[in-house]
Amino acid sequence: MKAGDAHLKNDVKISLEWINERYVRQHKKELLEIDSQDFQASLSKKEFTRYLYKENFYGMAAHHGKTIAGFVIYELDDYEIYISRLVVKKNLRRRGIASAMVRFLISKLDSKVRRTIFAEVGESNLQAQLFFKAMGFRAISIVHPLDDKLVEEDFYLMKYSAEKQAFFKGKNRISAI
Repeated sequence: MKAGDAHLKNDVKISLEWINERYVRQHKKELLEIDSQDFQASLSKKEFTRYLYKENFYGMAAHHGKTIAGFVIYELDDYEIYISRLVVKKNLRRRGIASAMVRFLISKLDSKVRRTIFAEVGESNLQAQLFFKAMGFRAISIVHPLDDKLVEEDFYLMKYSAEKQAFFKGKNRISAI
């Protein structure tokens, strides 16, 4: 099942595809390899599948041709979206792939209820901090790991808030006077 297509920088074309259990079985090696490029505590196949079985968790892979370029795993609830993992293959970075996935998540926001996206970014991951800042996220707090031996650094909690103006499509009657 395809979620959408996008043309990116340098005429790179990607397609977004939903990740489900069958997808994980078919592409396990690639997904885990991409995940291990970015995270201190990379996921096992079992953990990857468990993420997708959690209530309100979804995954989407970006394909460049027949290659998995990256993926995002996120939690979607009534009031916000929480990005759990956002990863792009190192050799395909800086081509707009992560931006396309985040823009897809931004499109899931609405003006009435779900207005916020959160992501945790490691304090040493300057590239990710700058990426999220460029996408309109702001660092709102520092998160300290709870006695987790796998994660040795603090995280910045990044927040994207949809502006009311972005959803308003009508004319401003007052300024027309």
